[in-house]
Amino acid sequence: EIKSCHILYVNPSEPNIDRITAGLKGKNILLVSEAPGFLDQGGMIRFFTKNNKTQLQINLQATQAANLIISSKLLRLAEIK
Repeated sequence: EIKSCHILYVNPSEPNIDRITAGLKGKNILLVSEAPGFLDQGGMIRFFTKNNKTQLQINLQATQAANLIISSKLLRLAEIK
């Protein structure tokens, strides 16, 4: 069922984040989480809080590998990793 979704939120407490991201590598599924180190494990978008504001980091290499295009407007708001 996961392989038929478009966006997958990975809970930060999930112990197997690296297995999830590896199993979906190259699939057209946007992987999102708040977990530290998520982008290093193959995640695509990570939300985090800085100065009481929600911000995001984007792993462009992972999104490109999944043939996903991130809006330029969203990229302007994000920290690119």
